[in-house]
Amino acid sequence: MQVIYLNDKTEFEPLVLHKLKNQNQYGTSYRLENKLQLVTTEYSTEYYVTKGEQGKMFLCLDSNSQIGVALTKIRNGLKTQGHSFKPEKDKIYIKLTDAQATDLPRDMRMLVSVNVFGIFVQNSTQQSFLQLAVSAFKTIPLIDFDAIKNDNAVFHSLF
Repeated sequence: MQVIYLNDKTEFEPLVLHKLKNQNQYGTSYRLENKLQLVTTEYSTEYYVTKGEQGKMFLCLDSNSQIGVALTKIRNGLKTQGHSFKPEKDKIYIKLTDAQATDLPRDMRMLVSVNVFGIFVQNSTQQSFLQLAVSAFKTIPLIDFDAIKNDNAVFHSLF
């Protein structure tokens, strides 16, 4: 597995794919020769968890986030190998386990690590889909109350 700490200059070498032995009737699955572990280095505050079809949980991030930009670069590299992807949207959805979805707090600053492990090519459309999942995350409070210790601000209780 190759761990990649993302930044503005992150580039990806051409990915080597291997067709899996066991396939299903809906398409062809490939694994990456070297799985990628993409780790953000900038905090994201614009995220939420949503439940998709069949009850699967997903982390939703903006496409212009560090992870979104990295996934776009990966897709562009795969396009040069003959893969076709759906047009990108404003949001990206990354699979989460139920435990991760439960443990991920809202309204925080978040760093995330995403495991990119394969590609699925759908038979009916010949569209390719990256196979990826959240492997870890770290959150810190959105507001740092320690930063205001020497501030003259006055807080009033509503109760």
